[in-house]
Amino acid sequence: MNIRFYHEVLEFIYPQYCKTCERKLNSAEIRYCRNCFNQLVPTDLGNWIKKTTTGEHLDFAYSAFWYDEILQDCIHNGKYNGCKRLLRIISEMALSELEDAPEIMRVDLLLPVPLHKVRYRERGFNQAEIIARTVGERFNLPVKTNLIHRSEWTTSQTKLDIAGRRRNTEQAFKVTGICEGKRLLLIDDVLTSGATSNSCAKKLKERGAATVGIFTVATPDFGLK
Repeated sequence: MNIRFYHEVLEFIYPQYCKTCERKLNSAEIRYCRNCFNQLVPTDLGNWIKKTTTGEHLDFAYSAFWYDEILQDCIHNGKYNGCKRLLRIISEMALSELEDAPEIMRVDLLLPVPLHKVRYRERGFNQAEIIARTVGERFNLPVKTNLIHRSEWTTSQTKLDIAGRRRNTEQAFKVTGICEGKRLLLIDDVLTSGATSNSCAKKLKERGAATVGIFTVATPDFGLK
């Protein structure tokens, strides 16, 4: 059976509706319609590294959107339900917020913030790598997944305070590749305190990285608006 015809039949039998406005979705949409996705609010923070609570080893930080209910749902479904297509959609939308970021235009490599091998086996993929490859394709930048590794298991950052997040990640990463003189951009889904990316940056700079920045799809509003 033709795949397109198969999807059209499924769509007819089991129509999908937008989780926000309940409009019927077309075959190119998933969970949310294009109009509702277009309601995502850009942070317009530019390089907000000086506003991060933990970022002394990072040179710059960019986050495309405020972390609202739609993005929370998309990232959760992407990470825990294996919906990679949702991750690609929000990543592609986030790219428009990078076009005026001069620091990102000068980087040499994209580095997805790594998962511990146990968590990687559980999910089967790293959501940060999907975002990184989307960025890499748009800006013709290479993605390296074997330069930095998460060598220690860490508990979830969600319920930890700033000091706890820092302690939780400060010895979690190990650099095993060459980064001497390289300008590096870490990629992740959400930037909260910056503790995870800051720990990565510290290890990378200890191995000679020239600059290290972070780009995420979203960041929560902690009075930054």
